[in-house]
Amino acid sequence: MAKFKNPHPDNFKYSGKEDKFLEILCQLPEEWEIWHEPKLHGGLTPDFVIWLNDVEHPGIIIIELKNWLRKYVKSVTSDNIILSDHREEYNPIPKLKRVKENLNEALSKHYRMVPGLQDLAIVPILCFWDEHVHKMPELLQGDIEVNVFGKDIAKDHKKVEAYFSDIIKNYYAEVEVQAPVTSIDMKRTLRQYIDLSTRVSFAQGKISDPRTHKADDKHKKPIISTLDKYQERMVFKEQLGHQVLSGVSGTGKTIILLARANWFARQFPKERQLFIVNQMVLCNNLRQKYRIQYSNSQADTSKIQFKTFGKWFKSAYKGVGVVLNKAKDDQDAKVKLIDTLVEKALDNKLELAKNGKYGAIFIDEAHQMHTSWIKLLTKFAISFPTKQQKSTPNIWISYDNGQGIYRDRKFIGKEVGLDLRGRTHRLQRVYRCGMMPWIFAACCYPASLETYRDHSVSEYLEFVRKGAWPKAIIGDTLQEQASKLKELIKNFVNKENYKFSDVTIFYAVAGYNQDLPTKNQRVKSILDKAFDDVGGIEWVAINKERANWSSNRVRACSFTSSQGIDAPISVFFGAESFDIFNEDSWVKPGALFYTVLTRSTDVIIITYKELKNDPNSPFLSALFNGYIKAKEIKDKVEKLNYVYDEDGNSVYRVKWETFDSFINKS
Repeated sequence: MAKFKNPHPDNFKYSGKEDKFLEILCQLPEEWEIWHEPKLHGGLTPDFVIWLNDVEHPGIIIIELKNWLRKYVKSVTSDNIILSDHREEYNPIPKLKRVKENLNEALSKHYRMVPGLQDLAIVPILCFWDEHVHKMPELLQGDIEVNVFGKDIAKDHKKVEAYFSDIIKNYYAEVEVQAPVTSIDMKRTLRQYIDLSTRVSFAQGKISDPRTHKADDKHKKPIISTLDKYQERMVFKEQLGHQVLSGVSGTGKTIILLARANWFARQFPKERQLFIVNQMVLCNNLRQKYRIQYSNSQADTSKIQFKTFGKWFKSAYKGVGVVLNKAKDDQDAKVKLIDTLVEKALDNKLELAKNGKYGAIFIDEAHQMHTSWIKLLTKFAISFPTKQQKSTPNIWISYDNGQGIYRDRKFIGKEVGLDLRGRTHRLQRVYRCGMMPWIFAACCYPASLETYRDHSVSEYLEFVRKGAWPKAIIGDTLQEQASKLKELIKNFVNKENYKFSDVTIFYAVAGYNQDLPTKNQRVKSILDKAFDDVGGIEWVAINKERANWSSNRVRACSFTSSQGIDAPISVFFGAESFDIFNEDSWVKPGALFYTVLTRSTDVIIITYKELKNDPNSPFLSALFNGYIKAKEIKDKVEKLNYVYDEDGNSVYRVKWETFDSFINKS
C-alpha cells in the first residue's frame, strides 16, 4: 500500500464513484508517498500530490480529479466550465499550471543546496474518473504542460502505476536531462514544501476557487519567501519609473531587484532588461540564481542580461573594448580609463554600437560604481509615462552607504540626474547576517555602525535570526589551518544539517589567474589538497563565468569578490595572509574585512596564526580589537530575545542607541 501522508484514507470525504479512486491509489507502490489536498506554496490546493520515490526516475505528480461526464459539460473556456445544471466551475488546466509553478518557486530556494532538485520532474495531470478523454471538449484534453487520462486508465491500478512511471520517464527524455539521484536532502525538502501546508485536521474534499482571485494575480505570485509585506509591496507596485534602495548588508536589496525584474518580465514580456553588477563573480551568481528561480515561470530569462558595467560598456560603444584591453590586468589603470571614456560617452563623443535601449535597468552594489557610470546607464532606460504625464526612466538602484570597500568610489544620488525625492527606500530588516555575527562585524569595523545610523530613518535595526558568535581556528601554517577547517566543516555537515555547498571560504588572492601564477597560488594548492577527499572546491572567483553555483562543493571566493555573496557558513581564511592589501591604495582594509564577516547567515569561522594588535596588519588589529569588544558584550547580546512585529513575524529588534552602547561604550 502506498503511504498516505495526510490524512489516512479513512478520513477522506469523497462520495460515490470517487471513493474508488482511493482504492486505486492504495494499491500503488509502497515506496510512493501521497498527499490529499495539501495547500501548497501560493495557497492553491490540488486534489493529490504523489512523490514517486523511484530509484531511476523520481518525480512529483500533481493530480486534479474530476467526475464529469461529457453530457454534463455545457460549455468550456480557458478559465471556466459551465455544467448542465448551470453550475460554474474553474477550468482545472490553468489551475494545475499555477500549482506546478508555485511548487517550483517554493523549491527554488533550495536548488543551489540540493543537487538535482532543479532537474526533478514535476508533472501536473487531470484525471476524468468516469469518462474517456477524447470525448471531452478540446480545452479539457490537456496541452504541452498538463497531461490528461480517463476512465480507461483511472480504474486499473496497474495502468495508473504504469502511466505515472512512463510519464515521468518521458519527461526526462523530452527535456533531455538526466534523472537526479534521490538524496535525503531532496526528500526532506520535498516533504517540507508539501507537508508544510497540511493545516487541516481532516480533509474536506473541497478545492478553493481561483476565480475569487483578482484578474492580475498571475503577476502576483510569491517571489521569495523571505520578503516581508513591505518589500512585497515594493516589488508588486504598478507604478513604473526609478527607485533607489538602501540598507545595511543583507537587508534583501538584491533579492528585491531580482523579484522586480521577474515582475517586469511578466508584465512586459517583449521588453529587454539589463541587470548591472559590480563584479563578475556576483554577476554569474545572480544569473544562475535568476534562471533557477524563474526558469519555470512566465518570465522569459532570455530577455534579461546580467553584466558587469565594463562588459556592458564594451558592447554599447564602439572601440571601448580595444582601449580597455590595453590596460590588461592593471585594475587601477582600467578604472581610470573607464572614467575617461564614460565622460566622453556622456558628452556624445563616442559612437554607439547597435545595442538599443532597455525596458528596465537594475543596478546592484551602486556604492562600488562611479556616479558617472550610473548617470550613463540612465540614458539607456526607456522612459515610461507616469500618472502625472511625465516620462521617467524605469531604473532601480540599490546601494549600501557603509559597505564600500574601494577608495574614491561613492554613489551620489543627486548627481545621477534623477529626481529621487520620495523614491528612496531605506530597508531595516536584515535577512542574511545573524544579529550576533553582525554585532561582531561592527565591533571589528565600528565605522559601519556610524554610517548606517546616519542613514537610518528607523529607531531599530531588525534581524530575522540570531546567529552564532565566530569560531576560531588557530594554526601555525595555512596547511594546518586548512586541515582543521576541513574537519570542522565535516563536523557541521555530519551533525548540524549543513551541506558542503553551504560553506564559502574567502581567501586573500586578488586577480589570481591560472595562466599567470602568482605567489598566492599556494593558497589554492593548500585548500585543494585539504578538501580533496570531500569533493574538492568550487573556485567561483577563479572560474567566474564558468563557476557552477549549483554544485554540492565547498565554494572558495577571493576577498575582493565577496560583495553580494552569501553563505550559511563563511570562512575568513588565513588572517595574516591578507596583509598583501596593506599597500594597496585602491582598497579600504577595514571595510573589506567587515564585508566578509557579514556574508554569513549562521556561522563565521576565522583562521589565523596569532591574534594580536599589530599596527602593520590592519586585518589582525581589527580582528583583535573586535574580539576584545565582542567578548565584553557577548553575554548581553545572547540574552536578547525576539519580539513579534506588526505583521506577525518574529524578529530580533535592537535600538540603534543600544548598538552604540554595545560597541562604542563597552
